[in-house]
Amino acid sequence: MYYEDYELKDIYEFNKKMLQYMLWYNTERPHHSLNKKSPLQYFCDIINSNKSEFSQTGMTYTQIRLSFL
Repeated sequence: MYYEDYELKDIYEFNKKMLQYMLWYNTERPHHSLNKKSPLQYFCDIINSNKSEFSQTGMTYTQIRLSFL
């Protein structure tokens, strides 16, 4: 997405497109630095791996609920 395409004429539309891009970038786009996973998938994998560690130690954990627009 290039801002020249919108020329910042409609700030509402620009913000809407920017939010869509940020959601895509962080929830769907694979990142090489994260072993070709999206940041969301990487985060969920960490949470899931920690659940088993917590259950083995008898510690409790707080479940994280993720919601998107």
